[in-house]
Amino acid sequence: MVVSWIGFVSIGILFARYFKDSWPNTLLGGVKVWFAFHRPLMVTSVLMMCIAQACIFYYVGGYRTGYHQIVGSIAFVFALLQPFGAIFRPHPDASTRWIFNWGHWFGGNAGEICAVAAILLATEIKIAGLPHLFLYVVLAWIAFHVIVHLVLQLSSACSNRSKTADIALHELQNGQAIYIENSSNPSGQAYRT
Repeated sequence: MVVSWIGFVSIGILFARYFKDSWPNTLLGGVKVWFAFHRPLMVTSVLMMCIAQACIFYYVGGYRTGYHQIVGSIAFVFALLQPFGAIFRPHPDASTRWIFNWGHWFGGNAGEICAVAAILLATEIKIAGLPHLFLYVVLAWIAFHVIVHLVLQLSSACSNRSKTADIALHELQNGQAIYIENSSNPSGQAYRT
């Protein structure tokens, strides 16, 4: 369960959140590169979670009630709902796509937050037999994960700011022109208005 959430889900979320605009004209397996990584990471993580749940129920002998189990079950439900939402997602140009986007974003983030809380709560479960060092490893991962998100968010914000600064109005002798620099006009040629 820990490998699934801390490894696969975290990396899958990073690809979806920060790498959608990377490699814009490159496809991998017929899909955008970010999605070629995001989808298998998330599918693998859900399969790993299902196997882990089955192993836990077998080992423990059923469902036990406690904070870890409740919060972990909520995270597991969020994880199970994500692929079903993705299967029925509307086309990117559909007027209802924003509902899927927000729901997928909320479900993924809520699931990850609940999972991290459940992992922290697992340190108190005697039957898990986790060493005391496990708590510090998880706390270090949380700090690292937050730093990675902050760095990538800052990088994204700076990148977007420089793109919008490239689009400006410039006066010409015979009138006005709009200076456009984007993927449809990589030369940055000015167009008269």
